[in-house]
Amino acid sequence: MIELDDRLCALRALGTEWAGQLRAAALDLDRDPSAIAGFLTEPVVRFLATTRYASTDDAEPIQAGRYRYFADTALEQAVLFEELARGDLGAIMASPGAPMAGAIVQLLGDENQRREFFGQLDERPTWTFLALTEPGQGSDAANMATSLTQDGDRFLLTGAKRYVGNATRPAPALASSACGRCSYRRRRLVSRRPRYPRSACAPRCSPRSRWTR
Repeated sequence: MIELDDRLCALRALGTEWAGQLRAAALDLDRDPSAIAGFLTEPVVRFLATTRYASTDDAEPIQAGRYRYFADTALEQAVLFEELARGDLGAIMASPGAPMAGAIVQLLGDENQRREFFGQLDERPTWTFLALTEPGQGSDAANMATSLTQDGDRFLLTGAKRYVGNATRPAPALASSACGRCSYRRRRLVSRRPRYPRSACAPRCSPRSRWTR
C-alpha cells in the first residue's frame, strides 16, 4: 500500500474539490453530452482540456496550496483521477482534451507537430481522437494493417479504423499505421481533419485519405 505524502494528499484534496464540479454537471450531461459547453469555465474542465500528461516546459501547472503539479507521473494521475472518477466518469469523458493522443504526441512528435497539436488545445476547448483499433486487427498496435506511404510532399494513409471516440468531431487526431519495416510507428500526425456536415456521420472507413505530414 502506498502512503501518500503531504504533497499527494494536497493533490487528492484538490481532486475531491474538482469531483464536486463534475458531479454538478453529471445529470445534465447524461441527458445531453453537448451540455459540457456550459461547464467549460470550471477549473476541472480547463485542466482536462489542456493537460499534457507528460513533462513539458510550457505546460500550465496545477496549484494546490504551496504545491505545483503537472500530472506527468503515473502516481499523480492515479491520485487525481481516482477522485475525479468519484465525481462522474461520464463528465470526464465528455470534456475536451487529449487524454490518449496527447501523451503520444508529446513523447513522439517533433517540435512542429507538438506546437500545432497543443496550440489548438490551448487556443480553445478542443476534443481530439486516437485512431488505433482496426476491423481485422483490433487494437494490436504492433500489427497495423493501415499503411502510410509518401506521395510527393504528402503522405497517403490507407486503411480502416473503428471504435474511435470523438471521430465525428472536427478534431486534431493521431492515427496508428504501419510505416516502413517497423509496423509499430505513430510517427505521422494528423493535426487537423476534414470537416463532416453536422447532419452526417463520419464514415467508419476511409480507404484512401490524404493527410499532410
